[in-house]
Amino acid sequence: MKNKFLFNLLKLVICLNGATLIIPNKFKAYPVLLFLVTAMLSIQTVRLKCLNYKRLFLLSLPFLIFCFSLLYTDNLLKGFSKLSTLSALVAFPLIMLILQLTRVNFKIFERLLYSSFILSVSIFGMCSFIYFWSQEFTLSETIIHYSNLINIRLGLFSIHPIYFSLYIGIALILSLEKLKSLDKARLKVLIILIIIMNMVFMGILMRKGPIISFFLACIVWMFQNKSFRSFILISALASIIIGTITLLPKYKNFNRFGELLSISNTHETKSSTQIRADIFKCSIQGVIESPIFGYGLGSSNKNLMSVIKSIQALMKLINIIAITNIYQ
Repeated sequence: MKNKFLFNLLKLVICLNGATLIIPNKFKAYPVLLFLVTAMLSIQTVRLKCLNYKRLFLLSLPFLIFCFSLLYTDNLLKGFSKLSTLSALVAFPLIMLILQLTRVNFKIFERLLYSSFILSVSIFGMCSFIYFWSQEFTLSETIIHYSNLINIRLGLFSIHPIYFSLYIGIALILSLEKLKSLDKARLKVLIILIIIMNMVFMGILMRKGPIISFFLACIVWMFQNKSFRSFILISALASIIIGTITLLPKYKNFNRFGELLSISNTHETKSSTQIRADIFKCSIQGVIESPIFGYGLGSSNKNLMSVIKSIQALMKLINIIAITNIYQ
């Protein structure tokens, strides 16, 4: 890119998009918009007819399908609201294809994106933990209640623990890639410390889905690298997170992974795993009833609840019939 100012602006915008976690929730869309505007400005000397529109169409197909589903939704307002949050599905493919026309060095942007994402996740975890610890909580209380505190006590920066766990998982995978490409010993030590810290946070949050998904991704990463070092590294990471889950204090000494061994419909109080298993079954039932067009972007939750209520009513009827037969 010949224009040095635009090139530096692009680097800044990429860093902002990578650091989205530490941007207030109300303003998370602005870095994406700024990225698109900057990308458009960078091709002022290139004709847009050179853009690969066929590829843009294919990459944006999920977004276009969601747009089509608005034609038969029964909640158009909610559908448009959800569509606005999904706009990144078309914005980022468009940005990447525009930048291809400028023939920029994507390796530079990749390094910036990785670094800003890893640092933002680490800063958010460390600063939020220290913030709560410095308030009315002891260290033990902060560890126990951290997953709830980040969800309800951070205002514009609040985030659900599952989403934060997903951020951490992605940051860890990117950290492994960074570690593999670094030559300087000091930077390697820094990345290793960041990895250990984020693994501890993932253990404190103790969210099953993100942790299992992370280790599945680690296995794929290990096979891709085909080295004994990667096996040792993954084993060490597994030890850290298992040790964190096992040894650190937990709310009422409750281990979420124990739920995986007791998924049953016979419990009066269902665990989060059981609830998700029930929702999955109801979702399958909803897909069977409308396999091609679905229910429209704004109506999915309403129809899911309808299936859940109908199944609950059916289960109650079955129980009544079973009890009646017993007493007869």
